[in-house]
Amino acid sequence: MSSPETVRFGFIGAGQIAHHSADIVNQHPRGRVVAVQDTDPARAALLAEKHGLAAAHADAAQVFADPAVDAVYIAVPNKFHAPLVIAALEAGKH
Repeated sequence: MSSPETVRFGFIGAGQIAHHSADIVNQHPRGRVVAVQDTDPARAALLAEKHGLAAAHADAAQVFADPAVDAVYIAVPNKFHAPLVIAALEAGKH
């Protein structure tokens, strides 16, 4: 982790719920969104631009492998959660 005070999040999915959740995470004094991934590059770029993120990825594996990411937030439809959560855990991400 970056410091005991900050948890750096990577978001998987950049739809409406991700925008709302990113606002909430970034309002918390110990949370920061640092990366995003979406299958739609324009949608990922929009969230990245809105929150000043350095990283907008095309593949979730890139977020899971990113050493700047401490934890992930899965913001995709529920039916896609299981494989993404398993991959995140296998990569050591909360």
